[in-house]
Amino acid sequence: MKSIYAIDFVSKKPKSGKNLNSLRKGYYSTKVKSHFIFYKFSSIELEIIRVLHESMDTPNRL
Repeated sequence: MKSIYAIDFVSKKPKSGKNLNSLRKGYYSTKVKSHFIFYKFSSIELEIIRVLHESMDTPNRL
C-alpha cells in the first residue's frame, strides 16, 4: 500500500525523486521501504518504468 501512496505523491511532485540521468536520461527514482520505483515524466504524463527490490542489479535492469 505504501507504494501506491508513493506513486500518488510522485505524480504530484515528480521532481521530488532522485534524478538518474547518469544511468538513463530523464529517469528518476524514489525508494519505498526495500524497493525503488523508477519513472519518467512529462508535463502530461507519469510513466512507471520499473519497480525493483534494492538487492537487484539496478543498472542492468533499467
